[in-house]
Amino acid sequence: MEVTPSQEASVGVASAKSSSSQPAPIIGGTIKEVQAPTPPKPAVTNIPADNQSELEELSKGNVDEASTWFGVFWLRRVKQAVLDGIHVIFKK
Repeated sequence: MEVTPSQEASVGVASAKSSSSQPAPIIGGTIKEVQAPTPPKPAVTNIPADNQSELEELSKGNVDEASTWFGVFWLRRVKQAVLDGIHVIFKK
């Protein structure tokens, strides 16, 4: 069923004019450059001691001190990283 212009006018709908002309240009508009988002930086873990002997020295302290647990934690992390590297290389 075809909708007549009088029916469109009664409900407040305007019909689209079908023409093959180009769309009207935008006057006074500004063109903005689209910038690509920057990729997130990878997480880097810094070991607080300079070498493993300092970590071992920290880990052999009093169990009530936080620095002892701190040293033990980092020793575990280093050993786990070495083990993971071995697994990657030898694919075990």
